[in-house]
Amino acid sequence: YYTMNFNGYTAEMLSKDERLIAEEWKRELALKSSVEEIRSYFFGGLTPEKLNAHPFKKEIDQNARLKAFLGFAKVCEFNISYLDPWSDKDFIERQNMLPKLITEGEKLIKEEKSQFWKKKYAFQLLRLTFYNNEPEKFFFYYKTWFGAGKEKTTIDWWATHYYSEWVTQKAIGMKA
Repeated sequence: YYTMNFNGYTAEMLSKDERLIAEEWKRELALKSSVEEIRSYFFGGLTPEKLNAHPFKKEIDQNARLKAFLGFAKVCEFNISYLDPWSDKDFIERQNMLPKLITEGEKLIKEEKSQFWKKKYAFQLLRLTFYNNEPEKFFFYYKTWFGAGKEKTTIDWWATHYYSEWVTQKAIGMKA
């Protein structure tokens, strides 16, 4: 639940990122599932049936914080990854969801005590504000959680990808 794998990057880089992310989740949350089970659940492109039967799903169901975050991240992913301006009704409905999700994410990040979870929510907020074209909030989340001098994990590099996209799009006149 970080970014879709349709960005044209090499499979080798994505595979390494996926493994590092799975290792981080296993380590930080002391998960019982294997790194491969976590990776395949997040990035394996499994059908809903296979996801529901997946060994890691049982662990998610037993961990309220993990389950809540993944539910939020999944809704965020759905609403930003498939925005299609050619499908007017769908596009408008999803665009209208972004401010609601930003408000919800801001509430969740304020309530959260753990820096691990705060950073995960901050990444979702960074992406939501990117796609909702909210520069002040976007740069706030980037500088607060992912900017210069911060720890560089895989999620930080993905945040920097969004930052560079914003700067590039602004330079060519596509962003406000």
